[in-house]
Amino acid sequence: MNWGVLGLVLVAIALGVACGACWRFRRHPVTRWTPSLLALAYYLALWLWPHAAILAARAGRQYPTGDQVRMVLLGVALLVAVIGMTIRLVRLHRENTTLRAQVARLENA
Repeated sequence: MNWGVLGLVLVAIALGVACGACWRFRRHPVTRWTPSLLALAYYLALWLWPHAAILAARAGRQYPTGDQVRMVLLGVALLVAVIGMTIRLVRLHRENTTLRAQVARLENA
């Protein structure tokens, strides 16, 4: 198995999660659409100019082990960072909603 391709898949998943978080928590259209468009550009560039791991997998050759390890670690690190950031954003959003509700009750009292 080519672990370099697995690393690229993890990077793609992290990009998808990050784009979803930007779409969920950003209000302005530019900050909502820019990450998604950049991710789409990344996927298009990856399709037009495939990564060496993809070319090796297509040709049935072995991708260098050091590069495989680096790609997997990159993918895992990026995915963990993005998921952690998304969890924090969800918590902050909930706290903000709760505080706004409390302020509204105090203003109406």
